[in-house]
Amino acid sequence: MALRSCPACGNQQQVADSAEAFRCASCQRDVWLIYCHECHTGNWFYGSAAGAGALVFPCRNCRGRSSVQKSRLRELSSEAKRLERVAAAALRNVAMQQKAAAVHHSEARQAEVDKRNRDLQATLGRLRGALVGSLSESTAFGFSTLKTSPMLPTFVDPNPPDLPAPQLEEFIPAAPRGFRAHMPGAKLKYDWEVKVAKAAYEEARQAYDKQQSHRQVIQASARTEYDKTVAHLERTARRHNNHVDELERNFKQGDAGAVVEYFT
Repeated sequence: MALRSCPACGNQQQVADSAEAFRCASCQRDVWLIYCHECHTGNWFYGSAAGAGALVFPCRNCRGRSSVQKSRLRELSSEAKRLERVAAAALRNVAMQQKAAAVHHSEARQAEVDKRNRDLQATLGRLRGALVGSLSESTAFGFSTLKTSPMLPTFVDPNPPDLPAPQLEEFIPAAPRGFRAHMPGAKLKYDWEVKVAKAAYEEARQAYDKQQSHRQVIQASARTEYDKTVAHLERTARRHNNHVDELERNFKQGDAGAVVEYFT
């Protein structure tokens, strides 16, 4: 989308990038981009496209006067409305995918929390079993059983499944065949349809590229959080194991505190 100014009232509004016409949301005038017949400079001007005939406008660059058929202006307005619908649909699609990504991310985080809780319960069960077994056989057990290994979560990409990129061939209309190809104006009409299709493809491609950039940002953020979680779990396990090593050394040296901690 691009920011355009109405030549009639000066109001600014968002317009599809490739649109060559728009209706001012403030003064409700139709505005068109027409190129000067002499210097080919693009001029935004407003007027009425109702009825037959042509509109004459002065070029702001060379001051020459050019004319354009009202039927052509109506075609530009119709195409601009179509491009606005295409752009709006693309924006809605991006918004829906962002919403789906947020829901997917939330569900993935909840699934990860549930997995950690299950892993914790399983660890507690194993420790409880080891304690009961050691008490039934002997009051002593190896220090190695006190050590732990970090249970690292699996990285989950919060993005929804990727969609295929738009292809130009999907937008280009079929060329006229048979007697239709030889009808007056058939080639001009088809060339215009191809130009419109290419503009729609560019709009869709820009929306897709923007969506891909957004996916990369979401994935990078999730990866950063994942790396922080892994680093925290590894540091916690390392501190715990270092404490066990220290406890073993003190126990072997006859430290009373270590002996009490070992048997309680």
